[in-house]
Amino acid sequence: MYMNAGFISLPYPIAVFGWAILEERRPGSKFWAGIRIYSVCLVTLKFLLNLDFFDPFLSSDGFTKYSAYLKTGIYNFEDLPNLIFYMLPEIGILCFLMLHEIKL
Repeated sequence: MYMNAGFISLPYPIAVFGWAILEERRPGSKFWAGIRIYSVCLVTLKFLLNLDFFDPFLSSDGFTKYSAYLKTGIYNFEDLPNLIFYMLPEIGILCFLMLHEIKL
C-alpha cells in the first residue's frame, strides 16, 4: 500500500485502526462485509481505469498534474505485470477477508 498510497486506499487504515480497534469485542460481520464490498469495488475500478479506453484521460497533462498534487492512488500501467503488482494489496486483502468469512 506504500507504493500506491492515495485517497482510495485511505479507508483501510481508518477502518482498522479507527473503527475496528474501538469495538468492545471484535468487529461484526457487517464491518467485514463492508470492507469486502469496498475492496471489490476498488479492484474493479482500478482494473477498468487501466483499460485502453481510459488511456487518453489518464495520460493527459491535467490528470497527471492533479493526481501528483492530490495523490488519488490511480495510476496508468501499460503492461500486465505492473498492473497486477499495483492491484496486489487489495487482492491480498480480499483473499484474507474471504478466509476470515469462511472461518466465521
